[in-house]
Amino acid sequence: MIGVNYSFPVGESLSIGLEGFVGYALAYATDEFKDEVTYLGNTTSDSYIIPLEGSGLAVELGANGEYKLSSALSLGLVASYRIANIAEMKASKDVTAESGGTVANKGDVLKDADGNPIPFDYSGFTIGLSLNFKL
Repeated sequence: MIGVNYSFPVGESLSIGLEGFVGYALAYATDEFKDEVTYLGNTTSDSYIIPLEGSGLAVELGANGEYKLSSALSLGLVASYRIANIAEMKASKDVTAESGGTVANKGDVLKDADGNPIPFDYSGFTIGLSLNFKL
């Protein structure tokens, strides 16, 4: 991500600021299926794992503060909101079930029961603490 950060002093030891970042987000997940059926004493099972990947634009906006403990040491705090909604996830390789049937081909989009792409939304609030050293 690339961004900007503007900080200004609010006293001798404290500074506060605003920051914004924009970048390209990568998402990875797996869709795992396991099934076991027993009928008239016979048990059959099947399973597969589909590796998924997706990507999209990400934006993060936040506020930060820094408290100087000494000329070389400070504590930092940042609170931000990230917008990272990956519109669709695709199979990253061909997948065959244990039973031998093709489950997914590379590039297939993960869909819900109605046939709509399932988005992966990584948006949300983040909070970070830091211990900063100056040399």
